[in-house]
Amino acid sequence: MQTNHPEITVIVATYNQESTIARTIDSILEQKCTVPYEILIADDCSTDRTSQICHNYSELYPQLIRHIRRDHNLGLVPNYITSIQEANGRFIADCAGDDFWICPSKLQQQYDILSKNSKISLVHTAWQYFNPSKNTTSPSQTLSGKYSNYFCKETCGKDLIVPIVAHKVKPLIHLCTAMYRRDIVIKAINTYPDLFRSPWLTCEDIQITTVLAACGNIAYLPEITLNYTVTPNTASNQQLPQTAFSFYYGIILLTKLLQKTYSIPYNDLDSFYRSSIQHLAKLMFNAREPKLRYKTKELISLCNTTISAPTKLYLAASTNRVLWNTTWQLKQLVKRLKKWH
Repeated sequence: MQTNHPEITVIVATYNQESTIARTIDSILEQKCTVPYEILIADDCSTDRTSQICHNYSELYPQLIRHIRRDHNLGLVPNYITSIQEANGRFIADCAGDDFWICPSKLQQQYDILSKNSKISLVHTAWQYFNPSKNTTSPSQTLSGKYSNYFCKETCGKDLIVPIVAHKVKPLIHLCTAMYRRDIVIKAINTYPDLFRSPWLTCEDIQITTVLAACGNIAYLPEITLNYTVTPNTASNQQLPQTAFSFYYGIILLTKLLQKTYSIPYNDLDSFYRSSIQHLAKLMFNAREPKLRYKTKELISLCNTTISAPTKLYLAASTNRVLWNTTWQLKQLVKRLKKWH
């Protein structure tokens, strides 16, 4: 339904996604929703044909689609947070520019839940992975009985704060399946600007779902509504160790800030810190950049955690450039030998 006063804003944050953005927008246009909604396309100054494609859609659906092209590249997190502030709806949904919805009643089902129960701050759904090169799907952890206690019809939000921040499931709430109350997030942006505006942030979903869990109950629908596209360029699946290091470094810093903001006991996060720093140390070792070694040690001190044996080995092997290069070359040789056998 088209209107100048939407109940729902669907955010589509995009950058250089000319091959997938039309599919994303089409999947939103297929929604069967009786309440008015808008599609806000936050185009982060794309340099390919993404902007033209989005503009064409806004011309076709002028009362439904707002195409906002940034005059310079803001980056993933600032682009998304700014979009929440620009939204007109009291409820927010979103779909990334390379993902797509597969349930035409998604918005209607979630709106019905939120509008009838003021205690619920967010409702999310099941989802699945999509492999574009093979055109196949595979189940996500939401479909695994192993984590069924986290995916109930309605859960007290405060009971989910630690599982979200400690990354018990990655992710426990996929934001592209969710609909949530805009006013709660707007208040949090103003109250905790460091959680949303810090320049080192590499994701937006963890802090958003945490503040929503802190302010209400979380509802869950078991229906699969999203195909989540996984490619080498996906934020959490970066191939270059330097890029992956920056992403996970930001995740650990955010976790530390959320721990402080919500007074989460250290013991609840110790396992996460230990495993994440081990992964970070591995990325540092493979990147072979001394500045990343310094940042890893800095983070170990900040998190005040007991490091694992592999982490100690990565740090010891990177003590000096000669030792670092030699052990890295030996590691590559072992990997090649394993492939041959």
